[in-house]
Amino acid sequence: MSRAVILAGGRGTRLHPFTITLPKPMVPIGEQVCTFYGSHFGVKTVTLRPANIYGPGQTKSFLIPHVIAQLLDDRSPEILVQDLAPRRDYIHVDDVVDAMLLSTMAPAGSIFNLGSGTAYSVEEIIRCSCRVAGRHKSYRATGQPRPHEIAQARMDATVARRVLGWQPAVSLERGLQSVIESMR
Repeated sequence: MSRAVILAGGRGTRLHPFTITLPKPMVPIGEQVCTFYGSHFGVKTVTLRPANIYGPGQTKSFLIPHVIAQLLDDRSPEILVQDLAPRRDYIHVDDVVDAMLLSTMAPAGSIFNLGSGTAYSVEEIIRCSCRVAGRHKSYRATGQPRPHEIAQARMDATVARRVLGWQPAVSLERGLQSVIESMR
């Protein structure tokens, strides 16, 4: 039998929960397709549901490199974001790779959430980035939240810890340092 590891986004299920402020979370269509494919074509699948992945090389269209680019740019007088309040669980790309490698030995059909279990606000990401970079810069929000913004998303990686022996090894501070170093 073939084997596949699926890296999926999503909102969790009753059996594999994570906290999100939305009514009636649903299993993403990609996971449903993979489950169907696996059951009909004999491919063993393992689904990974990562929190917000970040790390060196990520484009500035994502929050962390967007903030750090402005922090490091001496021509930018302040860090400007849309909203300081949304909270997300962030997971460093190195931790995701570790989980992917461990998941290759997991039972077929397994589903694992990957995250730190802590949700950080946009403001906390800015403050932590300033502290790690050793730079102070004022910041503000435009007051224009994204349409359909989710107030909070936090992963529960208990099953990944129990079954895979996985837990994130890269702290937010160390992960931000890696992004800062890559952007200098």
